[in-house]
Amino acid sequence: MAVDEAAYKKAKELFVSGHNGTSVGEVALVLSVLSTSLWFYCELMFVIENLGLLGKSKLLRTMSVLVLEFALLVLPILISFTFTEWTLPITLVFAVGAVALGTLSHRHATEADKKLARKDKLTFLMSSEKPAVTCFRAQMMTCTCVAILAVDFTIFPRRFAKTETFGVSLMDSGVGLFIMSSALTSAYARGTVAKRASSSLSLRALWLFFRPMLPVLVLGVVRYVSVKKVNYQEHVTEYGVHWNFYFTLASLYFTFSILALFGSYATSVPVALVLLAGYQVGLTKFGIQDYIFNAPRVDLFSQNREGIFSLCGYLPLYLLSVAIGQVIFSKTNANSRHVVRGDRWMIAKLFMIGFTAWGVSDLVSTHLTRPSRRLVRAWIFHRS
Repeated sequence: MAVDEAAYKKAKELFVSGHNGTSVGEVALVLSVLSTSLWFYCELMFVIENLGLLGKSKLLRTMSVLVLEFALLVLPILISFTFTEWTLPITLVFAVGAVALGTLSHRHATEADKKLARKDKLTFLMSSEKPAVTCFRAQMMTCTCVAILAVDFTIFPRRFAKTETFGVSLMDSGVGLFIMSSALTSAYARGTVAKRASSSLSLRALWLFFRPMLPVLVLGVVRYVSVKKVNYQEHVTEYGVHWNFYFTLASLYFTFSILALFGSYATSVPVALVLLAGYQVGLTKFGIQDYIFNAPRVDLFSQNREGIFSLCGYLPLYLLSVAIGQVIFSKTNANSRHVVRGDRWMIAKLFMIGFTAWGVSDLVSTHLTRPSRRLVRAWIFHRS
C-alpha cells in the first residue's frame, strides 16, 4: 500500500506541534541528573585511580573510562529524558553515592593524598581552562543530541517537546542553555580578544569579524537544503518557514560583533537589561506579540518572524552570559595565597546572579506575562 508522503509529513508535524510544556520543577529535576551524575563519576574515578583498578594498559584504561563515562554520564540523561519516573531515584542514588564515596575517600586519605589533592585543586583554580565549564558544555551537547533524536519517537514525553505558544518545556530550556554555553567560552568572556592596531579595514580584520558566524551560516544552509530534499517535517512556528537555529546563531554572532565595535559598554549588562525591557515593551504595547502569533505569512520577513524576533531575546541572553563568563574566567594572581577564597567568592557571585535572575523572571512570569518560546522573553535567562 502506497504511503501518501504529504499526509505522512503532516502527521509527523502534528506529532511535534501543539504542546503546552510541563512545570519548571520537572525541568529542574530532569536537569539535576547532570550535576549529580557528574559528581558521582568524579568521586568514583578518584577511588578507582587511587586503588589502581584501571590497570597499566593504555588501551584498557581508555576503554574502561569510555564505558564508565557512557554508563554514568550519558545513559542517565537518556533514561531521565524518556523514562521520567526514574529521574528522582537516579538523582538520589547518585547524590547519596557521591557523598558516601567522598566521605570514605576523605577518611582513608593519607597526608600525601590530601597534599596532592590540594595541589591539584590550586592548579585547576589558577588554570585558564575551567573543567566545570567544559563539563557543562559537554553535557549540554549530549542533552541536545538526545532530545533532538528522541523527540520524533513516542518514548519521548510530549510535555518535554517545544511548546507551541505559552509554557515551559525541557527542549525550550535547552535552546537557551545552548546559547549560554556558547557565550560562556567566547573570546569576549575569556578576555582573549585581540586589540586592534588601527581602525583601518584589512582582510585579516574582516576574517576575524566574520569567522565566528561563517561555520554556523553554512550549517544553516545545509540544514535547510537537506530538510527540503528528504521531506523532513517542518515545525513552522519554531523558527519560521526558511529559518533554523543555525541562522539564529549566525545572526546572533553578527549582531554581537557589531555591538562590540562600539566598545565594552555596548556589550555590558546594563545594555542587555535595556534590550530586554525594550523588547518586553514592544511585545505588550506595540503589538509585536500579536504579530508573531497571528500575522499571515505573506513575505520573507513575516514567514520567518519567529526566528528574526527571537534575536531580541537571545541577544540579551548572550550578553548576560558573556558577563557571567567574565566572572568565571577572571584572572587570578598565581602568587596569591587567597586563590581558594577568590574561587569561593566567585561561586557566591554566581549563586547570587542565579537567584536574582530566577526571582525577577519568576515575578515577571507570574504577574506580567507567561513564558513563551516563540517570544523568547526574559524567562529564557533564568531557565538557563
